[in-house]
Amino acid sequence: MVGVAALVLAIPMSILANIFTPKVRDWWGTTSKVRALKRYKELGREMMRFKLGSEFNALARFGTALLAVLIAAFLVIFSMLLFLGLNDNYIAALNGMALDKQIPPSEIYLYGMFMVSCTAICYLLLSISIAIALSRARFISTAYRHRHVARLRLERYRLKKRLGLVG
Repeated sequence: MVGVAALVLAIPMSILANIFTPKVRDWWGTTSKVRALKRYKELGREMMRFKLGSEFNALARFGTALLAVLIAAFLVIFSMLLFLGLNDNYIAALNGMALDKQIPPSEIYLYGMFMVSCTAICYLLLSISIAIALSRARFISTAYRHRHVARLRLERYRLKKRLGLVG
């Protein structure tokens, strides 16, 4: 029952997290003068990075993220293949078939559990690297980069106003 509830609530909670995370970050950055000033400087650095960068810099960052996706995909496939090999040996050992090296089924089972956890970690890395690659792909577009800089400029102005640096 808990698994079904978790499955049903996973997507709405993910959507809510994506909606509210920037708002909470911005609010948290303005709860004190020190954090607001730190956020103001951080926004200035990010704005300069986008102004000085070009589409080629964004394309290079996307390329490195894509390379990370390919490496993570290879790791997922490799760990799954290792797990399948261990699973075949485990089934053969349980059925009493002769293996090249006599390993007790309990030891093969432990290796299998280790490989399942490695596969899950590799899959998590693959998911994260895909998300990073997709977020970096947006910045290849010049129009998107200009809109992003405009958003940064607006947020920086609001922080400046809140800090009392604007009359």
